[in-house]
Amino acid sequence: WLSKKSNARFIYSSVYGKAVEMELHLNDKVAKAYGKESDEFNYLQSVINYCREAGVVRFEQKLKSAFLRKYNFCFYGLFDEKQLKPTHDELLAIDEKLQVTAMTTENIAERLIRQEIVTSTHAANVTSMYAIQWMHGTEFDLSKTQVRVHRARLRKIGIDIGIPCDTSRHSPVFIRKVKEIEVQPLEMPSWYQPPGRKPNLKLVA
Repeated sequence: WLSKKSNARFIYSSVYGKAVEMELHLNDKVAKAYGKESDEFNYLQSVINYCREAGVVRFEQKLKSAFLRKYNFCFYGLFDEKQLKPTHDELLAIDEKLQVTAMTTENIAERLIRQEIVTSTHAANVTSMYAIQWMHGTEFDLSKTQVRVHRARLRKIGIDIGIPCDTSRHSPVFIRKVKEIEVQPLEMPSWYQPPGRKPNLKLVA
């Protein structure tokens, strides 16, 4: 959702794994406040494990000040929040426009090592560089011994640097496994304790 310059003037949307986010930002705080043997810390671990097992994803959209000013949304309580619904619905429908999948990938060097074509990371990286240069149009002197060695390695994974590269067929990344992700509403477990505190907001005008 970012611009070509990696910034967002009006709306900044972010999606992240909730379990990872809580581990990063809550674990240490709760452990320090209550101790790692406390009920509070154990409860947090239960929530984290549930989010990880269920694949819980949090979707946030941050409306920047420029957006709020442009549409006259900058005064809380003085605008109709229903006006934001089209923007909200459009962002929630992203998964309907995209085919969301979980992919297990590996690069050329990783495949060379996994298939035991080479025995060291250095050798795999050197050979993969030949493939990447080939994908960028480099032509090699096939009479050179070093080129023949790397060509032989790459041919074992379906890449032949002795012929022109067809970019529609070759990629520096191999997809090993694809799994479709099914998006569905999350059921709240019976033991979950929803927050009871409400935001203290007041109308000032």
